[in-house]
Amino acid sequence: MRLTTVLTLSLLIFTSDITASLVETTHSIAAFAQANQNSNGRPKRRKPGGRKGICQGNRSPGELTAIIPEQGADITASHSPAFFFFIPDAAQSSLKGVFRLQENDRNVIAPIRVSVSGTPGIIKIQLPQSLEKNRSYQWLFQITCGDEKAVAINGTITFREPSPSLTKQLTNQISAREKARLYQREGFFLDAIALLAEAQIKDTNAKTDWKALLQILGLPELTQQPIVPCCTPTTTYSQFPSKIKGDQ
Repeated sequence: MRLTTVLTLSLLIFTSDITASLVETTHSIAAFAQANQNSNGRPKRRKPGGRKGICQGNRSPGELTAIIPEQGADITASHSPAFFFFIPDAAQSSLKGVFRLQENDRNVIAPIRVSVSGTPGIIKIQLPQSLEKNRSYQWLFQITCGDEKAVAINGTITFREPSPSLTKQLTNQISAREKARLYQREGFFLDAIALLAEAQIKDTNAKTDWKALLQILGLPELTQQPIVPCCTPTTTYSQFPSKIKGDQ
């Protein structure tokens, strides 16, 4: 009887801690979004809107989606951050994408062109070079299916150095889950996303945190989607525009 009571109390305390953490993170997202509106005037769009899937006629489980907060400018503590996107369509030879990073309509990196494989699922695109501190960059990710019109999403990214307090905490011997919580608390959601996306592959506790983070970000439909290997770079795919336009 005593053991049952202790286990019950432990479970209640554990559940309470998770709930409190989720509430705190949700509030921090709202506060961060309000304090960090897009500074360049371009609307942020993590989903293309009004269209399921990329290839016409496919029975797709959802929309092309950037795994980022819905509002506010995105910041990162990583010099070379990773971006995560949900690709709803089954992979096929005609499904191709391009990721662009620009500043003032000029390419900062060579466009990353990919042939998508392993989808539907969540893919990762890693920036190949470092961002300059406190400069706002615009990113654009487009997917096309054969000769159909490209489906596009876009946003902004800024590299900011973490505070001395956060830097000190991150240098401690702590788990990826704990680091992700610290990043979330300080508004570095892209870094939390990247940590948990990797950790959840082998760690069941991290997988729980990953699903909770997707819920917090307003993306519950992605909690059952796998992280898939991506992508095969291509050098011949060049039909995308050279500039990012605010209305894309």
